[in-house]
Amino acid sequence: MNTSRQNMFNKTFQQPSVSQRNSDEMHRLLLLENAVLNYSGGLVNLTLRARQQARELQESQPEAAQLLKDVACYLHDVAVCGQLDIAWSRLND
Repeated sequence: MNTSRQNMFNKTFQQPSVSQRNSDEMHRLLLLENAVLNYSGGLVNLTLRARQQARELQESQPEAAQLLKDVACYLHDVAVCGQLDIAWSRLND
């Protein structure tokens, strides 16, 4: 590869800095938060719906059911890591 093409390649495919990765992570979390709050009835409701659908799909579509269980666990973990003040008692089933 000639020098100018190598330089162009290096500029195009540079690893993002730590601050850029953190910014990207924050952006993704903000998008997730917006979707959960504004389009799914909130974190607890979305988690409850995912668990309910997982139960309903367990026999006919076990892979989809497992995915929904994973989503429910992920949402719970996001709330715990973010130290969100959420009454999880509704989720005890």
